Amino acid sequence: MIYIYKLLNNPKGSAAMLAIIGMLFLGIIGAAYATLASSNVTSSSRVRDDIAAQYLAEAGAQWAIAQLTANPNYVTAGFTSPIKNAGTATAGTYTVTITQNPDNTTAIKSIGRVNNSISRTVALQAKPGSGSSDTVKGDVFTKYTAFATKELVIDNIPTIIGDVGTNTLITPQNTGKPVRGASYAPNVLLPSAWNYSAVANGYHYANPAGTLTISIPKLPAIPDMPTKNDLIASGATNLASITGTTTLPGGTYYYDGYANLSNRIFKATTGQSIKIYIYGSMQSENLSISGENITIYASGSITLNNNTSIQTNNNGTLNIYAGNYIQLTNNPLISGTNITIQSQKNITLDSTSSINKNPLPNSTFIMYAQDTIQITNYALINSENVLIQTNGKINFNSDNTSINKDSSSAINKIYANDDIQFTNKFKLGGKAGLVVTNSSLNLNSDIKAPNAIFVGGKDSTVTNNADICGIYVIGKLTINSAPKINEVNSKSTILQSLTSGTGSSSPEIISWSNK
Repeated sequence: MIYIYKLLNNPKGSAAMLAIIGMLFLGIIGAAYATLASSNVTSSSRVRDDIAAQYLAEAGAQWAIAQLTANPNYVTAGFTSPIKNAGTATAGTYTVTITQNPDNTTAIKSIGRVNNSISRTVALQAKPGSGSSDTVKGDVFTKYTAFATKELVIDNIPTIIGDVGTNTLITPQNTGKPVRGASYAPNVLLPSAWNYSAVANGYHYANPAGTLTISIPKLPAIPDMPTKNDLIASGATNLASITGTTTLPGGTYYYDGYANLSNRIFKATTGQSIKIYIYGSMQSENLSISGENITIYASGSITLNNNTSIQTNNNGTLNIYAGNYIQLTNNPLISGTNITIQSQKNITLDSTSSINKNPLPNSTFIMYAQDTIQITNYALINSENVLIQTNGKINFNSDNTSINKDSSSAINKIYANDDIQFTNKFKLGGKAGLVVTNSSLNLNSDIKAPNAIFVGGKDSTVTNNADICGIYVIGKLTINSAPKINEVNSKSTILQSLTSGTGSSSPEIISWSNK
C-alpha cells in the first residue's frame, strides 16, 4: 500500500500506473469483443444448423408422403434416412414415424437432425387421397362373381355362386349346374349338350353387362444409395474389419466389394439402428443380425441362405435393397413389424423361407421388384398388411407355400404388369385380398384364396379346383374343370376393406406444423 501511495504521488509512477490501468481496460474491452465475436460465430452456426435441420425434417415429411402415395396403409416406427450433405458442416439425417389412426387418418412425424445435436420436427395429419387413380374401377365387382369383357367360357363342372356377366358372348359347355345365379350378356351360345337350367336364375340380356378398368400404381423407385466416399467422410465403419459375434454401436457400416457375411452375429446396441451398405453383392449362411432399425443395401445381389436370420425389435423398421436380384433360400427368417424388400431385378423366396413365422399385429410387409417375383417350396409370408408389386411376372406355387394362410384379419394386395400364376395348392388367406395384373391370370391346381378378388387385363383361366371369391377380366375368361368361385356373404366387407389404398393418389394433408 505504501508503495502504491508513493507511486501515485510520483509523477513518473503516476504515468506508469495510468498506463497499466489503460492496458487493463483495453484488455477487458478486447476480451469482451472476442467473446462477442465468438458468440456471433456460434449464433450464426446455430442459425445455419437450425435451417438445415428444418430442411431435413421437411424432406422426411415428403418421403412419408411418397410412401403413403404408393401404399396408404404404410406404417413405420422409425425410418432413418442415409446421411444427407455428407462431408459438409450441415451433414444430417431425418427420422420418420408413420402411424395409422383409428379414424382412418395418418399421423406423420419427421425429425431432422444436424451434427447429432440440432433437431427440428415437422408433424402432419393426413387422410387417404380422393384422386381418381384407383387400381381397379367398375360396376362389375358388386354385380357379378365372374365377369369378362370378351367371351365367357364355362366348361365341365365348376361351382359359381352368384351372377356372371360378359360384354360379348357366354359359352356354356358340357353338362351340370355350375352357375347358382343369373347370367347377363348380349349373346348366349347354347351347345346341344348344355342344360338350360344350369344357370339357376336364367339368362338375361345386357349390353354392356358391366364396366371394368385397371390402373396399377407406378412402382416406387428404389432409394438412392450413398456413395462409398460420402460414407467414409461421414465416419462410417468398415464392416470387413468386424468378425464373429459383435455388438455393433448404432451407426453406419460399409463393405467394399463382394461380402460373404456367413457365420457372423451382429447385434445392435439396445435401442440403436444400424445401416449396412455393400458396394458389391452379399451372400450369407448362418448370419444373424438384430437391432431396433436395420437397413441393408447392396449395389449387387443379395442371397440369404441356410438359416440366416435378420430381425428388428420394438416395432422397428427393416429395409433390404438390392441393385440386382434378391434370393432367400434354405430356411432364412426375416422378422419385424415393418419390412420392405426391394430389388432392381428378381425376388425369390424358396425352400422354407419365412417373412415372420407367425402373424404380427399391426405389421406391414412390402415387396417391390422390377422383374419376376417367385414364392415357392414351403416359403411363407405373415403380416397384417401385405403389398407385393412388380413390373414383371408373379409365380406363386407349391404345396404349403402361403401368404397369411392362418390370418382372419390381414389385407393382401398383389400387383403385376405381366402374368400372374397361382398354382399347386398355394394359399392366400386373410380378411381380404386383391390380385391385379395388366396381363393374364392363371389360377389352377387347388389354390386356395377364398377371400381374394382377382382382376386380369388379358385372357385368363381358372381351373382344377381353384377356390376364389371372384374374378374379373378385360378379355376372354375360361372357367374350366371344377373350380369354386364363391360370392361369399362377406364380399361387401372384402370390397370395403380393399377400398382404402388400392390406388396411388397422394394423401390429403389435414394439418402441418413445425416445432
